[in-house]
Amino acid sequence: MTPARAHLRRAVLLLAGALACAHGSAEKRPPDAPPAPPVQPKPAPVEPGHPPLADAPEALFVPGAIEQLQKRLAERGYLDLSAARPGRLDSTTTAAIRKFQSDQGLARTGTPDRETVRRLGLDPDKVFRKNPATAS
Repeated sequence: MTPARAHLRRAVLLLAGALACAHGSAEKRPPDAPPAPPVQPKPAPVEPGHPPLADAPEALFVPGAIEQLQKRLAERGYLDLSAARPGRLDSTTTAAIRKFQSDQGLARTGTPDRETVRRLGLDPDKVFRKNPATAS
């Protein structure tokens, strides 16, 4: 065996051993054990002047605002209320928003932005939550 080949063989064996050790040190779970719950990152502390981040789109709106959006979309024929989940930005509601935005010449995001809300005849200042640091 040539010295280069021997060196390559040692490197491969060393790598295989390191991988085996790393894999072997992982916690062993019985096959019938339930999966471990996903680890949730801790939220960062809120800095003065910066609003906390919403963990879901619904958290951007005041209570009852999504129902108002859904009602306005239904009144204009964009949403079948029986197919939508009340108060949720589900796939049916976002599709209706996207169609409304398209018909209005707005960016088709499926997310109710200030201009979409305004064109639905609602006051954006009464629909969206305020930044607690700037709310008066």
